[in-house]
Amino acid sequence: MALPKLNILVPVKRVIDYSVTPKLNADKTLKITNFAINPFDDIAVEEALKLKKLSDKLATKVNVVTITNNYENDLKGLKSILVNSMAKGADEVKILSVNNSKGYDLSPLSIAKLLKNEVTKNDYNLVICGKQAIDDDSGNVGSMLAGLLNWKQANNCCKVEREENKFKLTKEIDNGEQVVEGELPMVLTTDLRLNVPKYAPLPKIMKVKNKPIKVEEVSIDDIENKQATITEYMEPPSKKQGKIFTSVDELFTQLKNDKVI
Repeated sequence: MALPKLNILVPVKRVIDYSVTPKLNADKTLKITNFAINPFDDIAVEEALKLKKLSDKLATKVNVVTITNNYENDLKGLKSILVNSMAKGADEVKILSVNNSKGYDLSPLSIAKLLKNEVTKNDYNLVICGKQAIDDDSGNVGSMLAGLLNWKQANNCCKVEREENKFKLTKEIDNGEQVVEGELPMVLTTDLRLNVPKYAPLPKIMKVKNKPIKVEEVSIDDIENKQATITEYMEPPSKKQGKIFTSVDELFTQLKNDKVI
């Protein structure tokens, strides 16, 4: 029996490369360094491609989309993560460029509304997204999207198994794991333990790097209604250098002098 066709959307976000220590400008704004795909979203791309490989490749489609409200400044970083997604095996990639003349940041609800429109227009039946972004740690978009679509959802997935039109999903919860089942359409959010993303092969990157990337201008009526705005960035306090003691007596003396004991 042929498995039902999967039409998968994977939303991804560009974030500061987590392997690079962020720096601040004198005015406390963020000094832009290297960008990378949000690690949780990278896991989502990998899982979507795994499902494609396990299913009939001709009957499964994986599309990757990213959203920006500052297209000109973001283009270089966005193109890099989308080219990597294509090199890994994504069928199509797209940038949703938000008409944002007022310069507002996009709230999780605004992003979820834009994704809902994208899902509805293109008849997706499965959305796989990272459970959170490492820059704002919001963790709201997946659940909001499922609510707007009135779809089933499973968050923090650490294992995904497909059985015809049904998915068996293992989720991480506070006291262990929980196994749930659901039928399409669904929204899944990925946990770090779900998989280990593969690197895109350099020959494939070279093959797709000049492919045109579709850019679609979109708008949203209530973009100005974001409840919180970033006003300042701060560096964490520097750590004091530790001291190595050569004996227990020396440690005891120091603690006594510091009036710890």
